[in-house]
Amino acid sequence: MILHEFPDLTWLKSQITHGFSNRLGWGNLPLDTEGFPSVIIHAKVRECYRPDIKGPFSFFLNIRGNSLCSVDRQTTRIDEENYFVSNRSQLYTLQVEENSGGAETFNIHFGEFFSESVLNSLVTPADRILDLGTEKQLSPFSFFNQLHRRDATFNTLIRAILTSYKEKEHNKLRLEEQMTSLLSYHLQQHRNIADIVNNLPPVRKATRIELYKRTGRVRVKPGELFTDLSWFYVFEGMGIRPDRHDPLMDVVSMAQLRDILSSLAQSTANAARPAPSHDSYFAAGADAR
Repeated sequence: MILHEFPDLTWLKSQITHGFSNRLGWGNLPLDTEGFPSVIIHAKVRECYRPDIKGPFSFFLNIRGNSLCSVDRQTTRIDEENYFVSNRSQLYTLQVEENSGGAETFNIHFGEFFSESVLNSLVTPADRILDLGTEKQLSPFSFFNQLHRRDATFNTLIRAILTSYKEKEHNKLRLEEQMTSLLSYHLQQHRNIADIVNNLPPVRKATRIELYKRTGRVRVKPGELFTDLSWFYVFEGMGIRPDRHDPLMDVVSMAQLRDILSSLAQSTANAARPAPSHDSYFAAGADAR
């Protein structure tokens, strides 16, 4: 979800203390799960002071102006060219100073289950996924609390979120896809974890088939001729079916998936409605000859 105001601080701290157990967001917006939800705070403020918030994994950045973020007694100034990272369960204090001219914030808070599911999926080797089977034990992640330069790739991802929201094309699934891209981008910028990812051993064909059978997941290395969708068609054509679905699919509820598929079906029907039928198209061609 995207909010254009900061939630009441007392309410927010109470919800964090209780783990959002009532599954209600700001404004009584229903949430799919307990735990801190995924939310972007896109707000224009002249000043603010929000101390000691125990947040999820977060990016702090500004479309315009400057803000201050304090973590572990270290205060960092965030301008329009950088973003700052805080980790899950770290206390942070966010401030926009009174005489700074204000700021247009774009702070991205990644939901607890969402961020750990995506990050674990990105860094877990294929053979480890096979060993885990149906277990869902997610390893916590921590990154350095530091400023990161916003390069062209990062800014393109941010603009995509802003554009789709302004054009009213936004929904929860689309936002999570875009936030997944941001997590993937940040992971690649983190040298230690990126080294682990880059040095993963190649997945042999037999292992690839077994991985798909046990988890419903297709792992593709960069530069491979076949995409994950191509491998899916190959396996389906060979009669190889997975024993279970990809655990990452649990991020999206069945109700949301049904809504997306229904919307796609309606869009396809609307596009096809004015087109001629199969028979009339060929009949018109025959008459023209």
